[in-house]
Amino acid sequence: MLITRLTRMQIKKINVSFLVVCLVPMAGCLRAAAQQAAVPDSRLTFEVATIRISKSLTEHESINISPGGRFQASMTVRSLIERAYGIRDFQLAGGPKWLEEKYEIIATSDEPADMSKMSPEEEDQLFERDGQRMRALLQDRFQFRFHRLTKQESVYALVVAKGGPKLNAPKPSERHRLYTQGSGRLACYSASMAEFVDELNEIVEDREVVDRTGLNGRFDFSLKWTPDELLEANTGGDQSGPSLFTALQEQLGLKLQSARGPIDLMVIDQIKRPSEN
Repeated sequence: MLITRLTRMQIKKINVSFLVVCLVPMAGCLRAAAQQAAVPDSRLTFEVATIRISKSLTEHESINISPGGRFQASMTVRSLIERAYGIRDFQLAGGPKWLEEKYEIIATSDEPADMSKMSPEEEDQLFERDGQRMRALLQDRFQFRFHRLTKQESVYALVVAKGGPKLNAPKPSERHRLYTQGSGRLACYSASMAEFVDELNEIVEDREVVDRTGLNGRFDFSLKWTPDELLEANTGGDQSGPSLFTALQEQLGLKLQSARGPIDLMVIDQIKRPSEN
């Protein structure tokens, strides 16, 4: 559960721009600039951060948050941007080829908390705070700048299949949660379709999944399928199960169909290699 949360941080997208227009004499502009410079930085940042090119030969990427505010990441700069801003690979456009180079980041913050004693809500709040610190790290150390735009792109629409949904009503007072039970298994308790679509967006890699089922309320259900990588590799693992698309229709009475929809894109305007320390 911890690993799933650490590698699936859903972080709110923040795009703040500042426009300062000075229509007063030059002396007034200088005073205003001095006052603005004196305002302390209110962003959450890491207290200390060490960034180095990774010497690891594996493609494995990871993020670990330890008690005492220790943050450790091993990932490409592209992945770091996607984690920090809560976007997927196809939503990031532009940038140099070295975004695919992997970096090791070791940082500390003033977070004293022990995650083993946190509730799921407290964990989400911690991940959000560290997401803000990751964004500040990208802005300060990588000089990262971007703009957003929205385009109509191909998506997958989750709809009700012929025959209707095969979903169960949740038990009274059941806490809503979704979690993976190993590769190709998902259990959902008192889950909404919006929450289920969030999970599907972690599984389906090539395009966005949007909810067009029209189903309200919460449901209990489980899903078992053979991941695409096992079907394609044809080696190891349980390959006897259905694909995700087939499993959705057979087990849940839902299906994914191709459609068009608005997709938010992040376009890189500037990014620079950080100086190692």
